[in-house]
Amino acid sequence: MTFQRLLVPTDFSVHADAALSHAVSPADRFDAVLHLLHVINDPRAGWYGLGDADVQIDRLKEMAESRAHERLDDIARDSANKNS
Repeated sequence: MTFQRLLVPTDFSVHADAALSHAVSPADRFDAVLHLLHVINDPRAGWYGLGDADVQIDRLKEMAESRAHERLDDIARDSANKNS
């Protein structure tokens, strides 16, 4: 069996970092693409029509997305440096 793509979910915890470390080896061995996944929950899923709450939620979501992108970039860069 060979792998072309590996998906590693992360919540940026120590355990997720350990899972990523374990995924790097088979990704290298099979020359597979390693994808990182971080999910941001949208708290509006159950409540709509709350006026200003929507604006605040949008701001918080943008901040969370920005931080997640920064952290994912850091993880990818660190992983690439370890394998060079």
